[in-house]
Parts: sequence; structure tokens; C-alpha cells
Amino acid sequence: MQIDGVDYAIDWENFTVGSSFFVPCLRDEEGRQRIERKMNRLGYKVLIKIVVEDEIRGLRVWRIPRYNEAVG
Repeated sequence: MQIDGVDYAIDWENFTVGSSFFVPCLRDEEGRQRIERKMNRLGYKVLIKIVVEDEIRGLRVWRIPRYNEAVG
């Protein structure tokens, strides 16, 4: 997955409900759209928030359960 010109290798098999990842990103809306497209292709439901972590602006992405999806 590429965001702001940087390729990120995410271990999608271990991106389970309740887990999250952070992507440094200055172009929030473009980054959000790229992540949402990837999540739709994978069938994942996510919550994406703009955050600042360790003085770095980016997107935090949490995987959340789809309707009627078991957690755990």
C-alpha cells in the first residue's frame, strides 16, 4: 500500500479486529481514501483517525468488527 509516495507492507493476515496501525501522512484525505479502498477490497471494516504520535502527523487505522462479525 502506498501513501504519500511511501510503500507500506502491512501484515494483513495479522490485522485482526481490535488491532491498529499508524501511517505517517501529510495528505490526510488522499491517505484515507487509499486505505479505505484497500480495506474494501479485503472486506475489512475500519475506523480511521487523524492523529499526532511522537510529534508525527498521520493516520491511525483500527480494525473494527463488521455487523454480526465475531470478535476474538
